[in-house]
Amino acid sequence: MSYLMSLTVLLALVTSGAQNEDKRNAPARSPDDQFLLQAAASGALEVKLGQLAAERAADAAVKQFGKRMSDEHGKATKDLLAVRGQRRLEPPVLSEMPEQQKVWNRLSQLKAAEFDRAYLRQVVEDHQAAVQYFEKEVKDGKDEAIKKFAATHLPSIKAHLKAAQEINDRLTGKKGKGER
Repeated sequence: MSYLMSLTVLLALVTSGAQNEDKRNAPARSPDDQFLLQAAASGALEVKLGQLAAERAADAAVKQFGKRMSDEHGKATKDLLAVRGQRRLEPPVLSEMPEQQKVWNRLSQLKAAEFDRAYLRQVVEDHQAAVQYFEKEVKDGKDEAIKKFAATHLPSIKAHLKAAQEINDRLTGKKGKGER
């Protein structure tokens, strides 16, 4: 089954990985199941990248933000696994997601300020896409438990996006909309 609809909103992290559907998840899945798989894939990467940022970032705000991302996406993943419960969907593994693995490989090679800028750009892009994807699930989803998961976590995703944009703007010398 094509994941093209899903690809447009989960960005480069999910794009090619979603096209190369994991054999464990092969028969065709409903759009709600596809949402769960995509949310799991992006969440797994956000946890790992957040851990990397907490260890590697040069800027204290980026380190703190990375820890926040790892912690909050980790909690969201637990919620997602509870929703996934009765479905026969295996959670994605980073090494089996080519685009996510590329992002990981690229960012894990960077250090200090170069890492900070690349990490924040990635987080902003990922969360812009995730906002759209979660909003679509809230609006169009058929499974009430999955819609509730999306609605519950959408405010956090928006908050992550705003925080990442603010830190990124500060690091790049851009004035954010909320700055005075």
